[in-house]
Amino acid sequence: MPATAGDGAGEEPAEVATPANQATTVGGDHPIQLAPGTESGERTFANYWQNRGRMTYFLTRHVGYRLGAILAVPLGRLGFSSNQVTLLALFVSILGTAATLSFVTGQVVQAICIFAVLILGYALDCADGMIARAHGQSSLFGAIFDKVSDLLAITICMALLAGAAFDDSPWSGIVTVSLFGTGMACRLALVLAVWLKEFVGSPPNRGVPDSRERTLDWHLRRAIGEATDHVFFIVLLAASWATGYFWEFFVIYHAALGIVMSGYLFRLHREIGRTTLGS
Repeated sequence: MPATAGDGAGEEPAEVATPANQATTVGGDHPIQLAPGTESGERTFANYWQNRGRMTYFLTRHVGYRLGAILAVPLGRLGFSSNQVTLLALFVSILGTAATLSFVTGQVVQAICIFAVLILGYALDCADGMIARAHGQSSLFGAIFDKVSDLLAITICMALLAGAAFDDSPWSGIVTVSLFGTGMACRLALVLAVWLKEFVGSPPNRGVPDSRERTLDWHLRRAIGEATDHVFFIVLLAASWATGYFWEFFVIYHAALGIVMSGYLFRLHREIGRTTLGS
């Protein structure tokens, strides 16, 4: 999952932990918690939907995971492993974006194609986790591979779009390149911070609904999460491309992402400090 998604609350009632659906942990003293799965082996929509990540935002839950569960059925029956689906999601996003920019004309039509390609790639990204949990394929390598693939996909796709829209930038070439580099650096820093939390801090168990107290802080974080959810980002990206405001969107969005990153790093510093003192 992209760093901008998946730290919110599910709506389903809490599950009773059993040997079949209990969370698996991998790693060292601060392990990654792999979401529990039924491991029933059934390659059906119902089984894959049951094995979705539970701590997700509204659009990811109702778009990414629903489409992902649909796609997981034929992929699972064809024998695709979760890591193969992760690789497929990477190729679909990058090659689809490149093909759109190379062969499709008209900003609106391009925007529709970009939206379709990136949503398909994200749905496949959601499907890989469901396949892993449903068939007992969760692993530390798979978790890292998924995150690296997500980062590669969004970085390369944004670079392709930025290159195609370079001449339309309202700023000089040097300023445009600097803004793009700064924006992607903010995104990378946020992704690394999330990884640091999962490897060093206290990772969330995304396989069960969020049971945290609904405080003002929780609602604020929830609202920020919904606004930075990956599906919502794809919608805004496609809209900015269709209207010719790609660069304005890029700067505003990544400036906001930088603010979110600063807050996240501050909270992460405090959390890791408490974890260190408590160990």
